Amino acid sequence: MGSNSVSTNEREEAIFKAQEFRSMSKGQFIGFTADCDAEIFRGTVFPIKVEPKEIDDIKNLSEADLLENFKKIIAATKQAF
Repeated sequence: MGSNSVSTNEREEAIFKAQEFRSMSKGQFIGFTADCDAEIFRGTVFPIKVEPKEIDDIKNLSEADLLENFKKIIAATKQAF
């Protein structure tokens, strides 16, 4: 008696073609989601320009100064997106 065997082939297809990535500019991104109205999304991240602030004496830094600095960081981050 002979044996019967069945083989299955699965072919994966790329969600995005390589050409799509090559044509993107600096800072651009592309992605996909599951179980969402917008299956594919695109965006751009812009560089943040933040002026550094020198701290003379870290031991004398107040909690208010730290809080103000965190607020600036959060605001700058929100601008990027």
